[in-house]
Amino acid sequence: MTNLDNPQWKTPEDAKSSRESLIALQFLYEENELLYHQSSSIIENVYSHGAVSMGRRGVLLALYRHGPQTVPQIASEKSVSRQYIQKLVNRLVEEGYVELIDNAAHKRSHLVQLTEEGQAYMTRMRQREAEIVREMTIPFPAEQLQTAVETLRAVREWQKEELGRLLSAL
Repeated sequence: MTNLDNPQWKTPEDAKSSRESLIALQFLYEENELLYHQSSSIIENVYSHGAVSMGRRGVLLALYRHGPQTVPQIASEKSVSRQYIQKLVNRLVEEGYVELIDNAAHKRSHLVQLTEEGQAYMTRMRQREAEIVREMTIPFPAEQLQTAVETLRAVREWQKEELGRLLSAL
């Protein structure tokens, strides 16, 4: 790992900028974690105290938005383990929200897709969430929220590239 105080790595101006960016990135991570947990609590309360966890909602939403995917594809998008997604998918299969279908591109890795019941459930879920949001008084202009989305997306993409670079160097 780079030592930010080591002059071999940075000029004094770069070191100061990097230190400030590091601190700002840590605050961003903390705020993101707090927002995630707060959102998770809201989701659990909206959907009968845990009937839909953030993890299960995330799998259903990925399938709703992008269509059939493999468990590894969903896991990669969510940056979680394949085993975690497989557990969620198994439960969703048992409940009738998703089904496994043959994957022409890979014999052993089935595609996961929403069932008709899962599709209907997601439509109802998205409508319920839209109703709740419409009742909110949002104190932020759309442009400010869009900038936040773009910044979080850029940080996520940078972090994925940077992690890949660092891991390949090991």
